[in-house]
Amino acid sequence: MEQEILDEEFRCYMRVARSLEGTLKRPKDLECCKQLLKNCERLNGVDNVMVKKNTNVFMKYLLKVINWTSVHQPLQLYDKWYQGSKTEVKLWLQDNKSYMAVKEMPNGALAIYCAVANSPSAGWQDGALKIMKDSKDPDAEEI
Repeated sequence: MEQEILDEEFRCYMRVARSLEGTLKRPKDLECCKQLLKNCERLNGVDNVMVKKNTNVFMKYLLKVINWTSVHQPLQLYDKWYQGSKTEVKLWLQDNKSYMAVKEMPNGALAIYCAVANSPSAGWQDGALKIMKDSKDPDAEEI
């Protein structure tokens, strides 16, 4: 009888945990949550009553952690970092002298490119067209 009550309690905790799991935005948080829930399911499958009790105690704690993490997520920051399914991020810093780009490779590696100019007049934010026009040889023919 006690095992049935513990199993029902665990199933209730799992339903709540699965719904909270869907609120996590950071991929690493989601991965950790899924792994912990999977381990808890494995532990709850044991017939030992003490293991089931301890698993339920841990599940109560885990629900608090998942809820806290969900409530305190810096969503604007995550949107900038992860941008949905995009694998490339590029931005100009406010001074228009610095450029940074990050691209995720298929193997999970990151390629990071940074460039800095001495002056914002270089026109990098315009695709460097200004530099090319200014440095053009006056004797060269127009195409």
